[in-house]
Amino acid sequence: MKKAAFSLGVVGLGLLAAACSGSGQDDPAPFGAQDQQASSLAARLEGDLGAPVYVAQENGHTFAMPQGATRVLAPRANTDDVRAWIERYRLDLGVREGVSLGAATVGEDSLGLRHVSFTVGIPDGVAPGGRVLDVILDEEGRLVGVVGEVPALSADLKAKLTPEEARLRMAAYVAADPALAGVEFSETPTLRVVDAPDGAPMLVYEAALGSTLTNIVVSALDGSVSVQDGMLMAGDAAAVASYLPTSRFKSPGHKLSVDYQVVGSKVALTRVGNPGMTEISTFYNYGFGADYHPLSNQVTSDAVATFDSTGNVAGEGKGSAVDAHHWVSAADTSYRRTFGQGLGTTPKFGDKNKPLLKIEVHRNDNAQGDGLLRLNAGYHGPTNTIYLGDGGDGGSLYPGRTMLPPAMSIDVMGHETAHIVLDQRGLGRTGQEGILQEGLADVYGKLFEFEQLQQISNPKIVGATLFEDGRGIRDLARPSRVPGTKNTPAADSVASRAYACPTGADNGCVHARASVIGHAFYLMTFGGRNATSNVLVSQGVDVEFSRSLWQALLPKGNLLQVPRTILAIAQAQVMHSLRAFPIRLVDGKLTVPFQVTSVACAWEAVGVLGAQQVLGMTGGLSLCAKAGAEQPCMGRPDGTYCDTERDWAGFRCSGGTALGLQCATSKKCAATGPKYQDRAMVHPDGSLQCD
Repeated sequence: MKKAAFSLGVVGLGLLAAACSGSGQDDPAPFGAQDQQASSLAARLEGDLGAPVYVAQENGHTFAMPQGATRVLAPRANTDDVRAWIERYRLDLGVREGVSLGAATVGEDSLGLRHVSFTVGIPDGVAPGGRVLDVILDEEGRLVGVVGEVPALSADLKAKLTPEEARLRMAAYVAADPALAGVEFSETPTLRVVDAPDGAPMLVYEAALGSTLTNIVVSALDGSVSVQDGMLMAGDAAAVASYLPTSRFKSPGHKLSVDYQVVGSKVALTRVGNPGMTEISTFYNYGFGADYHPLSNQVTSDAVATFDSTGNVAGEGKGSAVDAHHWVSAADTSYRRTFGQGLGTTPKFGDKNKPLLKIEVHRNDNAQGDGLLRLNAGYHGPTNTIYLGDGGDGGSLYPGRTMLPPAMSIDVMGHETAHIVLDQRGLGRTGQEGILQEGLADVYGKLFEFEQLQQISNPKIVGATLFEDGRGIRDLARPSRVPGTKNTPAADSVASRAYACPTGADNGCVHARASVIGHAFYLMTFGGRNATSNVLVSQGVDVEFSRSLWQALLPKGNLLQVPRTILAIAQAQVMHSLRAFPIRLVDGKLTVPFQVTSVACAWEAVGVLGAQQVLGMTGGLSLCAKAGAEQPCMGRPDGTYCDTERDWAGFRCSGGTALGLQCATSKKCAATGPKYQDRAMVHPDGSLQCD
């Protein structure tokens, strides 16, 4: 794997103190290494822009960040100016002769920065899945950064098959398979770009196969046909709290607002008409018939107060439709405001016949009708459908655990609806793209919960209300504490054994590997220690600033832009942190704001950024400290704290020394907040308060 990093004008800052190496693998070339391409581009950019520039390049990925104010590159984000500038550097950025830059798309992110993005060699109207050159400008038109994910193309991608020819091949494939006899598929296949097994981009036509979570795919080049499983979530959330018979999450009388319309003498759950989205409809689903068609009916009732009060045919999952409809409707409003994307349509790249968003509740039987429970929630892109089961015995998926009906878990509903936003931008579902899908959906699910409740009720747990035991499906503070589906270990670092994914299961272990992204989010936001690297983030940034960093990854109005690698996320967030909190000279010493330290060290902790990369981006400054599990007072003022390793224990720090404390059996230490430096609640005599 070829990696190169080069920066001009930063060595003179001089503070090259010892730093920890968080990655343990694939570190970049030593700081200042004379890689010809990186150093040449850095030198040319500095001469052009009038400021030092940090440049890192790896396998088609380019990241360039000015380390000072540049000249005005494009007033008012003029796209012609940006295109002309990009053309001067096209070969340095990996755009070969004969490969076209697509039409420019302009958007604005949550930090007020303008993104001018170009596809590279991909047909107009096809979602590029982040395969773009993104030029980031401030309000005056000065360069803030360049992020390039350039596919290795020698010519523009072109479809050799028409949509009608692809549809005919799909029909022939279905007709030749007795198991699929009579099964229908989407009338108009969608053209999209995906990665071939060798990593090269290719065009395919995709359609939904019947009402299953399976897609039928035809190569737009050679016409070969295959079927692929759709994306499934590893776990989901609880039923409406007022109906739970016996549960720690029961809340009698709990109500949520829903939209509905009158249908004859009944009322029906329907969210009507935001611009660009006609409605969200909620349907019961009691299984599938022999023709693969779902046995569904719209959710109706005699009165609004009694929607879904009988649950499924077995009387389970009562109220799931209410919770599902409420939170999906809230997510539609939230993501429309934040990213400019509603959930019911694909604004630019999608099939014009793409169906309105459907929510299928009580989806408890699989397509073959064998009675197997579907415990999890899931989103299926081609049919634009969210599926929600009713929980039950975890079986082989979650051995020894009982799952509650999933619709009431706010962060999980935010997770599933975030998949729609990412799917609209063309992000795939397998391998690296699948990891990004799951990891970003975890983060956006938590931020959705924060927006709705003005707090994150349990910051470290994804789906805290999914299971009776309260352990959820992922632990963002310490991923190894909660195994994934079928007891698959969750990764806390790209250098961990869990990240290696030797079996290749679950579309490349996307759920287990996604924990790396969620763990980085937790560390930068709340602080903590990574168990693999021992890198410590002692002071987290506030949730508001963290939210701005993560929302900036999907600029509003620019559907071309979506991260294609975890590295691209890390680089962008360090860049934005440095812009918001610049390194300053105080009393003759360079001072790094803790916000920059928290963000950079979170990514070093999980092995995405190496120490040398952090040094290069921050101007040659050592930022990250290490602490073992036996050093709980590292980075904490004197005081009493809960033990992050053992929830039943605590300790008192005095002069860096820890005195152990513990709760009574079955009790847990109560903290004043989720941050690493938040203290434990104590009684007047100094003993721990335990719940």
